[in-house]
Amino acid sequence: MFKQQAINLDANLTFVERSKSLAFRRTIKENTFWGIPYIRYNIEENWQHFRAVLVQALFPETALESSQPFVEEFRKTVLSQMHGHGMGRHSSEEITQIICADFQALSDFLADKPFFMGEQPTTLDATAYAYIGNFIKPPYGSPIIDYALHRANLCEHYERMTQEFFSERSLNQSIPVHS
Repeated sequence: MFKQQAINLDANLTFVERSKSLAFRRTIKENTFWGIPYIRYNIEENWQHFRAVLVQALFPETALESSQPFVEEFRKTVLSQMHGHGMGRHSSEEITQIICADFQALSDFLADKPFFMGEQPTTLDATAYAYIGNFIKPPYGSPIIDYALHRANLCEHYERMTQEFFSERSLNQSIPVHS
């Protein structure tokens, strides 16, 4: 049986560092996030590809034509949620500016440090890793993706986190437990 381990990545952060981490994590989760559905559901060329991915994930045994109505309704729901959040009320140019500003802030804060708060990864690094990867790894086109890909330190951070936590070497190591 799998035993749950308590790991506190932020145990060594000061109160000020924890505050900065919280602000950036909320920016990523509540704002930057909306760039992902915008790119996948709103940009028609990307939607054509992502629709096939959705069909395969949700209906692996069903033909595209049979699942088409559900997938199109799913798309409308996501775009409606984006509108309800507020991000979907902006023009494409404004959404691009907003999300790119988030990436610039992350890039500026990371600067030349290996991790956002210094020498060790924290919760902010884990959060940023997941979201940055969802922008730069899938095969979609967008000015937002181009912008993110040109923030070399964010791409290097993504690769560093992958090596640290998802390489063959790291997957064979035990994780330290903090109480």
